[in-house]
Amino acid sequence: MLPRLLTVRAVLTHPHDATVLLLDLAARPCRQLPGGPTDPDDPPHLAARRYVRTQLGLDLRFTGTDLAAVDYTAADFHTPETVTLLFTKPLTTAQTTAARIPSAAAHTVHGYAWADPATAAPTPCERDPLHHAALALARTRSPTAPTYFVAGHPPD
Repeated sequence: MLPRLLTVRAVLTHPHDATVLLLDLAARPCRQLPGGPTDPDDPPHLAARRYVRTQLGLDLRFTGTDLAAVDYTAADFHTPETVTLLFTKPLTTAQTTAARIPSAAAHTVHGYAWADPATAAPTPCERDPLHHAALALARTRSPTAPTYFVAGHPPD
């Protein structure tokens, strides 16, 4: 049996429009939301902060009110059971200007771009991060509680 994988993703929104920041990672053919798997005993909000700092040079604090969605995906023969926590944070204009790829991350992060989840025509492998971003953005428009999904879809 494969172990459960806990991942975090940060949906960082531009202050002037509905776009979200996506990274160009060396290990992936498609753009991704900032984040990744958590370390053992790593609180998710601190893991999200660490990934954003490591990947973009921004030191953002994530709290429980920034938790926008939880997405559960069951295991199959090749992939572990995965729980992804999506944190959302609207950036300020100064933060969008300060975002940069730190030199220590330049070998893994090649750049970033802003994308609109509502209007982008993503490639098949980009559908997942854009879908998650759209889910998190939908929650920020009605911030009552985190939204729960199963494999990217509302449960029955």
